[in-house]
Amino acid sequence: MTVRLAGPDSGSEPEAQTERHQTFTLWVTGPAGSRTPIPGGPELRVGTIAPYSHRTERSQQIALLSEAIVGDRKAQVVELLAKLDPTVAGLEIISPSGLRPQIAIRHAELGLMPLSAFGDGVRRVLVFALTVPAVENGILLIDEIENAIHVR
Repeated sequence: MTVRLAGPDSGSEPEAQTERHQTFTLWVTGPAGSRTPIPGGPELRVGTIAPYSHRTERSQQIALLSEAIVGDRKAQVVELLAKLDPTVAGLEIISPSGLRPQIAIRHAELGLMPLSAFGDGVRRVLVFALTVPAVENGILLIDEIENAIHVR
């Protein structure tokens, strides 16, 4: 990553401005493309959301919701989700059989409903709402941001 800083006189002509460059190594690429943070190096939270993340990363969503609960950010996640559907009142992790935990939405009109009862748009926005607080002050990369979200 390279950071470019303009010279002290930001109002000067482009030819008169100076540039300073600083390079940071955030991770070392290892076997099979794995990335290992540099010990003692700068930490930068990075998240990625693929067009299919809402369908394939169920355990990751439960982990992110758990992290939000522990980090006292659950209200922020619910607020972000409620921007799509104002009747969303909360999120819970439930396990009716005791074997497979799942996310449930506390809905003002429908009551407590499993996430699987909602469409792709709600599921996709939930992934956004869970990931944004998890990468606070970091970088979030979203591929095909408009995918599965209603135009309104």
